[in-house]
Amino acid sequence: MKLKLSDDIISPSDVKSVIEQLNDYAKQLRSVSIKKRVTDKHVPIDTKLAPAASFVLDNFLNGQAPTADDVEHLVIQLNDYLKNSLQLRLILADIPPLKLKRDIVHWCRNHLGNEVLIDFRFSPTLLGGMVVVSGSHIYDWSWRRMILENKSKFAEAMRSV
Repeated sequence: MKLKLSDDIISPSDVKSVIEQLNDYAKQLRSVSIKKRVTDKHVPIDTKLAPAASFVLDNFLNGQAPTADDVEHLVIQLNDYLKNSLQLRLILADIPPLKLKRDIVHWCRNHLGNEVLIDFRFSPTLLGGMVVVSGSHIYDWSWRRMILENKSKFAEAMRSV
């Protein structure tokens, strides 16, 4: 059983949310299993998984019916994923639309490795461009930095406008 995340699972908090949902789902599965043994009747599960959690579970089980043990095993793998993933912070000048977030995550997972999570932030002081933080490394491609590094050229350009 292989772990595959959807592009909707973007940040560490998204993974934590999926883990919480799956923990609740595993508890429900255990409860339903006990009730079924006692009453010998089918008992429906009340927990409705969000699409992202459902995607991860379906891909993990590969079409098999879920058991509480399977779901708990998936939760362990998700916790390992969270602990071992490359976590980037991407700071943009404005709040990015969901499609852009998905596209960036998809690109990162294809080019940097499957285990990439991105915490998107925004800061209007950047003016444009972006800042990428990875561990203790900061890569600043903001317009603000370029303007500050080239004050004389910026002033000259503004005089000619």
